[in-house]
Amino acid sequence: FYSAKLGVAVFGAALGAQFTAVYDSYLQAGGTQESAWNVALSLGAAQDVYPTTLNNQQFAQKAVDNLLGTYVDVTYKTWAVEQLTTFLQAGHSRGDVVRVATDFVMAQDTNNVMWGAATKALYNKAVVANYYSNVKNGDTVDVATLRKIVANVTPTTDVSPKKHG
Repeated sequence: FYSAKLGVAVFGAALGAQFTAVYDSYLQAGGTQESAWNVALSLGAAQDVYPTTLNNQQFAQKAVDNLLGTYVDVTYKTWAVEQLTTFLQAGHSRGDVVRVATDFVMAQDTNNVMWGAATKALYNKAVVANYYSNVKNGDTVDVATLRKIVANVTPTTDVSPKKHG
């Protein structure tokens, strides 16, 4: 399931079975989550989501927009951008910042009035991505196709297997 979160957060996509296998192999060979997320951000498929030309504040804004969408009030999004920018300026890697931010969003109660809808949307996208990649063993490596798998998933999407299988 963690690979599904990475795919949604970094690429805005399901990873698919092949990319999930590469991710899992990397971790089994001793790679860390932080380094895996950094490597993912350096790949061409992530560059249209997180261009390397972004400064720290622009990167933080992009991460917040990608993770929270339109489901969180601008006040809380502004706070989140400030927090991520501070982490980046303190020397944390971009991959680790996106990973920690993703974990933060996923850890919120879905009934939380500030973060809940964003948590549910991100969770639902990860469920659908995980189903495609790890249950159906979806074999495409086309990023545009992998993005379409999660593109229309919202906090209210029915993510039961019978609905997205």
